[in-house]
Amino acid sequence: MRRVARLPEIALLLVAALGETAGLLAANEASTTAKTQARRAAPTFYRDVLPVLQAHCQVCHRTAGIAPMAFERYEETRKYAEQIRVATQTRVMPPWFADRKVGKFSDDPSLSEAEIALFADWVQSGAPAGDPNSGSLARSWADRWTIPAPDLELKMPEAVKIPADGEVEYTYEVVPTHFSEGRWVQAS
Repeated sequence: MRRVARLPEIALLLVAALGETAGLLAANEASTTAKTQARRAAPTFYRDVLPVLQAHCQVCHRTAGIAPMAFERYEETRKYAEQIRVATQTRVMPPWFADRKVGKFSDDPSLSEAEIALFADWVQSGAPAGDPNSGSLARSWADRWTIPAPDLELKMPEAVKIPADGEVEYTYEVVPTHFSEGRWVQAS
């Protein structure tokens, strides 16, 4: 009888011990999983940052672009990681002067909150390069243009003189096209 009386107590102790062990194992597994996900989730240049640079920044920040530095390759971009973080968080870059409260514009280069956070996370994690094969292909840019290469380039017959200061009256400038039929202008 004594054994029977103690059996429930032993069973309870075993259940408690197993529960505690399972809890420790689960906590350890969760910790390991969290660390693995944190390592995996750290943004890298090639996988995460480069596509954003291509979509929003390389229109100016590319070889022979109008910006003073190119953001096409990791080595050249890494040097400016902290400046990129600050410029994007303060919304100095990419430049956009339209009032965001007015509406949406089709050519707005502004970054989303997630893209701004991506740059901050990348810098905070040490601006890792990642696997060069995990990135997108280099974007092809038309020489001298931020728009697709034009079918036709027209030049003013003579330069318009603009004074160094003061107001300039609105003028109409006529550029001969020598078109024999009507044409649509897509970009200028």
